[in-house]
Amino acid sequence: MQLPTARQDELGQLSKAFMQMSDQLK
Repeated sequence: MQLPTARQDELGQLSKAFMQMSDQLK
């Protein structure tokens, strides 16, 4: 099953924001 690229972009942005947040928490 393939996800629409829009959904993949959303997930990518979410994971990026999550990484930045966890970096700030350190």
